[in-house]
Amino acid sequence: MKTLTIYLSEGETFSQWTVKTANNMLSDRYRLVHLALDMKAPYHTVRRFVAGENVALEIVDKFIKLYLSHVYATHPHPHSMVADRI
Repeated sequence: MKTLTIYLSEGETFSQWTVKTANNMLSDRYRLVHLALDMKAPYHTVRRFVAGENVALEIVDKFIKLYLSHVYATHPHPHSMVADRI
């Protein structure tokens, strides 16, 4: 079982956090097309997701699964994630 604690800013929603986190994953090397491929989701749907538009909950689920795989690949011990929470 994997667990993840998410600290939201005052007034921030989970949906806003997922969009912000998805956008933070993007870079010059890791582009939207790569995110869509890793999520196994259509490019246009992922584009709408990172733009903050309404998407199916399935897309959010796919992003969370991908995010967890990235977090646990880089931080095998949950307690080592404290610095990432800031």
